[in-house]
Amino acid sequence: MLEDRKFVITGKTNDSYVLKNTYDRFFSYEDMKIIKKIDKYLDNKSKKVDMNISDDKIIISPARSEKNKEIVLTLQETNKLLDDIFNMYSKKIYSYSSIKTIIENKNKTINLSFLDKIIVCSELLYLLKTNERKSADLQLLGQSKDSGILKISKNLPIGTKLIEESYTGYYKKVIYEVK
Repeated sequence: MLEDRKFVITGKTNDSYVLKNTYDRFFSYEDMKIIKKIDKYLDNKSKKVDMNISDDKIIISPARSEKNKEIVLTLQETNKLLDDIFNMYSKKIYSYSSIKTIIENKNKTINLSFLDKIIVCSELLYLLKTNERKSADLQLLGQSKDSGILKISKNLPIGTKLIEESYTGYYKKVIYEVK
C-alpha cells in the first residue's frame, strides 16, 4: 500500500516492480454502453465484418428488422468516453507514473482520427483492468509500445507497506514496511 493506493506486485525488472491495478474502474451507464460499442466494433474488425464507417460515425450493426435497432458509435460518444477516462485517471488512486505521462499527453488525442480515438480508448481501458496483466500500446499518444505497463521504482518511499492478503480480502498481514 502506498499513499492510499493499492496494487498487486506481479513481477520485477532491474529497477522497478511491475504492478497490476486492484481498483475496479467504475463507469456511468452511458460510458458502459459506449465501451460495449467499442468492444463490438473491435470484435467485428478482427472478424473482418463489413461496417459502414464515416468520419463521425460507424454503423456497427445495421437494423435487421423493425424490432432491432442499429448499433451506431459516434465520434461525440468516443470523445466523451476519452474525457471520462482522463478524468478518472486524474484521481489519486491512479497516480502511477505511466498514468501521469498519459494525462500529460491528453492533448495528442485532439488531432487523432475517429478510428484512432477508438483504439486509444481501448488501450487506456486495458491499462487498468483488474483481472489481467496486459501492456497497453500507447504509440498513438506519442509513447513507446511497451510504455503502458504499471510500474513503481524498487526504491519504495517511507510509509510503503507490503501486505499479504487472502483471496477474499478478509485476512491481511503486513509483511514489510519501509521506515
